[in-house]
Amino acid sequence: MLHLFCVDASVGNLNCTSRQAPRRSAKSSGAVLRYTIQASTRVAFDQARQAAKASIVVDKAGVTADKKGVLLKLNTGKTRFFQNKLTPQNEDEVAEFRYKGRIPALKKYVVAGMFWEAGRVFLVDERSGQTDTIWSEPICAPDFKLMAALNEGLVFEDDLNGVQVYSSAGGRIRKMFAINQQKWVPINLVWNGNKRFILRVMSAEEAMAQSAQHKPNDTKYRYLQVIIKDL
Repeated sequence: MLHLFCVDASVGNLNCTSRQAPRRSAKSSGAVLRYTIQASTRVAFDQARQAAKASIVVDKAGVTADKKGVLLKLNTGKTRFFQNKLTPQNEDEVAEFRYKGRIPALKKYVVAGMFWEAGRVFLVDERSGQTDTIWSEPICAPDFKLMAALNEGLVFEDDLNGVQVYSSAGGRIRKMFAINQQKWVPINLVWNGNKRFILRVMSAEEAMAQSAQHKPNDTKYRYLQVIIKDL
């Protein structure tokens, strides 16, 4: 279970809410496919990676992170507190939060949460405190209007495996679509345009074999170009 504790510093009230990890598939009844996938190359991936700029900047201004958890100060003077639970009575209630940095262009704090057999990332708006939950650390498109997050979910049968894409506008993060499948495992992602990115992936069989042997082999990687459609 995932716990998010919110403290309003102006009144000292502690409010506790629970946010479940997103579980919806990219496919839904009557949905229009938002993307196309085609083969790409390592050369194209490496070129895009060299040109890319980091989405997240390590900036600890207004942040306190210690063994108790992560405390974020908002522009309003209020705070958001992510409380660690390192030694709970039930192991499935374990929660550990780490501050990862900020996305200055979006005015978002980035906090990673590690839980029992799962992990999620929280994007906290510096102005409103609005908190959005995504799979992993976001990788933003060059214009910051889209972002993507990867999840390797083959180990746990009830988790999603692939990439999730979100839009960002007016301080709000909205899910656009997810590529959730069982044929390959996402390793890395790099944007090579505002509406296209290249995935480095490995076949599910090879990923499971390498995980068992603890012998990664980059010659087994494949590369996929994902192009997001204008609808």
